[in-house]
Amino acid sequence: MGFGTGDEFKLKVIDSEGSPGAAESALHKTVFEDHPIAVVGPIISKTASAVADECEQYKMPCLSLSQKSQITKDKSYVFSHSLNSEHIAKFLVSQAMQKGYRKFAILYPDD
Repeated sequence: MGFGTGDEFKLKVIDSEGSPGAAESALHKTVFEDHPIAVVGPIISKTASAVADECEQYKMPCLSLSQKSQITKDKSYVFSHSLNSEHIAKFLVSQAMQKGYRKFAILYPDD
């Protein structure tokens, strides 16, 4: 793959297996073997926290795709590209109130 300038880039896809330990091991391996410039993902909250912590330790930029609300807290190298449950809930409440609804419930995951 390339950007049209003759420069090539590589994209490595790694299965975290939905396990924080497997995600940490895979990240460690790829950091030292492949020397990536950044990490994108993971999506699942329990693996995202582990990867975010490791990326921060390695000073590796990480674009988290997780909806975990505090994933970037106290981190300089972790960025979020997803709306979290709090943002979605606030938007839904705002829309419902604009339509005149005053009683409603929102169910969302708290992970």
